[in-house]
Amino acid sequence: ADDVEQALRGMAGERRAEERMIAAATRALLGEYDDLVSLLCDESPRTALNESQWTALEAQTVPLALGRGEHAAAKLGQAFADRGPAGKADTLLALARGLSDGDLAAGGAAMLVESLDDGSLAVRRYAIRRLVEIVQPEGRNRTTYRADRPALLRRDGTAWWRAQLERGHIRRGLPNQPPATSAPVGAPGSEDE
Repeated sequence: ADDVEQALRGMAGERRAEERMIAAATRALLGEYDDLVSLLCDESPRTALNESQWTALEAQTVPLALGRGEHAAAKLGQAFADRGPAGKADTLLALARGLSDGDLAAGGAAMLVESLDDGSLAVRRYAIRRLVEIVQPEGRNRTTYRADRPALLRRDGTAWWRAQLERGHIRRGLPNQPPATSAPVGAPGSEDE
Protein backbone atom coordinates (compact mmCIF):
# COMPACT_ATOMS: atom_id res chain seq x y z
CA ALA A 1 0.00 0.00 0.00
CA ASP A 2 2.88 2.37 0.78
CA ASP A 3 4.39 1.69 -2.66
CA VAL A 4 1.11 2.59 -4.35
CA GLU A 5 0.79 5.76 -2.28
CA GLN A 6 4.37 6.72 -3.14
CA ALA A 7 3.74 6.07 -6.84
CA LEU A 8 0.57 8.18 -6.77
CA ARG A 9 2.39 11.03 -5.04
CA GLY A 10 5.07 10.83 -7.70
CA MET A 11 2.49 10.94 -10.47
CA ALA A 12 0.80 13.93 -8.82
CA GLY A 13 3.99 15.91 -9.44
CA GLU A 14 4.43 14.85 -13.05
CA ARG A 15 4.58 17.36 -15.88
CA ARG A 16 1.89 15.68 -18.01
CA ALA A 17 -1.61 16.73 -16.98
CA GLU A 18 -3.03 13.28 -17.70
CA GLU A 19 -0.74 11.64 -15.13
CA ARG A 20 -1.54 14.28 -12.53
CA MET A 21 -5.24 13.78 -13.22
CA ILE A 22 -4.98 9.99 -12.79
CA ALA A 23 -3.10 10.38 -9.52
CA ALA A 24 -5.54 12.96 -8.16
CA ALA A 25 -8.59 10.92 -9.20
CA THR A 26 -7.18 7.72 -7.70
CA ARG A 27 -6.30 9.42 -4.42
CA ALA A 28 -9.79 10.98 -4.36
CA LEU A 29 -11.29 7.50 -4.68
CA LEU A 30 -9.27 6.63 -1.58
CA GLY A 31 -10.75 9.63 0.25
CA GLU A 32 -7.70 11.92 -0.06
CA TYR A 33 -8.61 15.20 -1.75
CA ASP A 34 -5.53 17.44 -1.42
CA ASP A 35 -4.04 16.58 -4.83
CA LEU A 36 -7.47 16.85 -6.45
CA VAL A 37 -8.12 20.32 -5.05
CA SER A 38 -4.59 21.45 -5.89
CA LEU A 39 -5.16 20.42 -9.48
CA LEU A 40 -8.68 21.87 -9.72
CA CYS A 41 -7.47 25.19 -8.31
CA ASP A 42 -4.14 25.39 -10.16
CA GLU A 43 -3.85 28.61 -12.19
CA SER A 44 -0.25 28.33 -13.33
CA PRO A 45 0.02 28.84 -17.10
CA ARG A 46 2.39 25.84 -17.28
CA THR A 47 0.45 23.36 -15.18
CA ALA A 48 -3.22 24.39 -15.00
CA LEU A 49 -5.76 22.07 -16.57
CA ASN A 50 -7.55 23.24 -19.68
CA GLU A 51 -11.33 23.56 -19.54
CA SER A 52 -12.13 20.06 -20.81
CA GLN A 53 -9.56 18.42 -18.51
CA TRP A 54 -10.88 20.36 -15.53
CA THR A 55 -14.48 19.46 -16.34
CA ALA A 56 -13.67 15.77 -16.77
CA LEU A 57 -11.66 15.54 -13.55
CA GLU A 58 -14.23 17.46 -11.52
CA ALA A 59 -17.11 15.34 -12.86
CA GLN A 60 -15.29 12.09 -12.08
CA THR A 61 -14.36 12.97 -8.53
CA VAL A 62 -16.24 15.74 -6.75
CA PRO A 63 -19.82 14.39 -7.07
CA LEU A 64 -18.58 11.03 -5.77
CA ALA A 65 -16.84 12.70 -2.83
CA LEU A 66 -19.97 14.69 -1.99
CA GLY A 67 -22.14 11.60 -2.41
CA ARG A 68 -20.15 9.68 0.18
CA GLY A 69 -21.68 11.67 3.02
CA GLU A 70 -20.86 14.53 5.32
CA HIS A 71 -17.49 13.14 6.47
CA ALA A 72 -16.15 13.00 2.91
CA ALA A 73 -17.72 16.38 2.12
CA ALA A 74 -16.00 17.85 5.19
CA LYS A 75 -12.66 16.40 4.05
CA LEU A 76 -13.19 17.91 0.62
CA GLY A 77 -14.07 21.24 2.24
CA GLN A 78 -10.89 21.05 4.32
CA ALA A 79 -8.88 20.35 1.17
CA PHE A 80 -10.45 23.45 -0.43
CA ALA A 81 -9.38 25.43 2.66
CA ASP A 82 -5.85 23.97 2.68
CA ARG A 83 -5.10 23.78 -1.04
CA GLY A 84 -7.53 26.14 -2.74
CA PRO A 85 -7.47 29.89 -3.09
CA ALA A 86 -7.41 31.72 0.24
CA GLY A 87 -10.82 32.48 1.69
CA LYS A 88 -12.74 30.60 -1.02
CA ALA A 89 -13.29 27.19 0.61
CA ASP A 90 -16.94 27.76 1.57
CA THR A 91 -17.76 29.25 -1.83
CA LEU A 92 -16.08 26.39 -3.70
CA LEU A 93 -17.82 23.75 -1.59
CA ALA A 94 -21.20 25.45 -2.07
CA LEU A 95 -20.64 25.69 -5.82
CA ALA A 96 -19.46 22.09 -5.97
CA ARG A 97 -22.65 20.97 -4.22
CA GLY A 98 -24.85 23.10 -6.46
CA LEU A 99 -27.68 25.42 -5.57
CA SER A 100 -31.28 24.49 -4.90
CA ASP A 101 -34.19 26.55 -6.20
CA GLY A 102 -34.48 28.04 -2.71
CA ASP A 103 -30.79 28.96 -2.73
CA LEU A 104 -31.20 30.67 -6.10
CA ALA A 105 -34.18 32.68 -4.90
CA ALA A 106 -32.35 33.66 -1.69
CA GLY A 107 -29.47 35.36 -3.49
CA GLY A 108 -27.70 32.38 -5.00
CA ALA A 109 -28.48 33.50 -8.55
CA ALA A 110 -26.80 36.85 -7.92
CA MET A 111 -23.85 35.10 -6.25
CA LEU A 112 -23.37 32.88 -9.31
CA VAL A 113 -23.34 35.83 -11.69
CA GLU A 114 -21.02 37.83 -9.41
CA SER A 115 -18.69 34.82 -9.26
CA LEU A 116 -18.12 35.08 -13.02
CA ASP A 117 -15.73 37.95 -12.19
CA ASP A 118 -14.10 36.26 -9.19
CA GLY A 119 -10.31 36.35 -8.96
CA SER A 120 -10.19 32.56 -8.68
CA LEU A 121 -10.37 30.49 -11.87
CA ALA A 122 -11.91 27.55 -9.97
CA VAL A 123 -14.72 29.76 -8.64
CA ARG A 124 -15.38 31.14 -12.15
CA ARG A 125 -15.40 27.63 -13.62
CA TYR A 126 -17.88 26.38 -11.04
CA ALA A 127 -20.08 29.47 -11.42
CA ILE A 128 -20.43 29.14 -15.19
CA ARG A 129 -20.94 25.41 -14.92
CA ARG A 130 -23.81 25.88 -12.46
CA LEU A 131 -25.34 28.72 -14.49
CA VAL A 132 -25.35 26.63 -17.67
CA GLU A 133 -26.86 23.66 -15.81
CA ILE A 134 -29.62 25.83 -14.37
CA VAL A 135 -30.51 28.02 -17.36
CA GLN A 136 -29.51 25.68 -20.21
CA PRO A 137 -28.95 28.48 -22.73
CA GLU A 138 -28.82 27.68 -26.39
CA GLY A 139 -26.34 28.36 -29.14
CA ARG A 140 -23.83 31.13 -28.77
CA ASN A 141 -25.07 32.09 -25.30
CA ARG A 142 -23.90 28.70 -24.03
CA THR A 143 -20.28 29.40 -24.94
CA THR A 144 -19.87 33.20 -24.93
CA TYR A 145 -18.37 33.16 -21.43
CA ARG A 146 -15.16 31.23 -20.82
CA ALA A 147 -13.77 31.23 -17.29
CA ASP A 148 -10.17 30.87 -18.42
CA ARG A 149 -10.16 34.03 -20.53
CA PRO A 150 -8.81 37.37 -19.30
CA ALA A 151 -11.41 39.73 -17.77
CA LEU A 152 -11.65 41.84 -20.92
CA LEU A 153 -12.56 38.80 -23.03
CA ARG A 154 -15.08 37.59 -20.44
CA ARG A 155 -16.91 40.93 -20.43
CA ASP A 156 -19.55 40.15 -23.10
CA GLY A 157 -20.39 36.78 -21.60
CA THR A 158 -20.64 38.25 -18.12
CA ALA A 159 -22.90 41.03 -19.42
CA TRP A 160 -25.23 38.44 -20.99
CA TRP A 161 -25.49 36.57 -17.67
CA ARG A 162 -26.12 39.83 -15.78
CA ALA A 163 -28.96 40.59 -18.19
CA GLN A 164 -30.42 37.13 -17.49
CA LEU A 165 -30.22 37.83 -13.76
CA GLU A 166 -31.96 41.21 -14.16
CA ARG A 167 -34.76 39.52 -16.13
CA GLY A 168 -35.19 36.87 -13.46
CA HIS A 169 -34.02 34.09 -15.79
CA ILE A 170 -31.49 32.46 -13.46
CA ARG A 171 -33.85 29.75 -12.35
CA ARG A 172 -34.81 26.27 -13.37
CA GLY A 173 -37.78 25.45 -15.52
CA LEU A 174 -37.81 28.40 -17.87
CA PRO A 175 -38.47 27.36 -21.44
CA ASN A 176 -35.43 27.86 -23.64
CA GLN A 177 -37.35 28.20 -26.82
CA PRO A 178 -40.26 30.37 -27.82
CA PRO A 179 -43.61 28.85 -26.97
CA ALA A 180 -44.87 26.43 -29.56
CA THR A 181 -47.57 27.81 -31.78
CA SER A 182 -50.80 25.92 -31.95
CA ALA A 183 -50.99 23.23 -34.58
CA PRO A 184 -52.57 24.27 -37.88
CA VAL A 185 -56.24 23.43 -38.28
CA GLY A 186 -56.61 19.83 -39.37
CA ALA A 187 -53.08 18.89 -38.28
CA PRO A 188 -52.57 16.06 -35.79
CA GLY A 189 -53.00 17.46 -32.30
CA SER A 190 -55.22 20.38 -33.36
CA GLU A 191 -58.70 20.75 -31.94
CA ASP A 192 -60.32 20.45 -35.38
CA GLU A 193 -59.11 16.91 -36.04
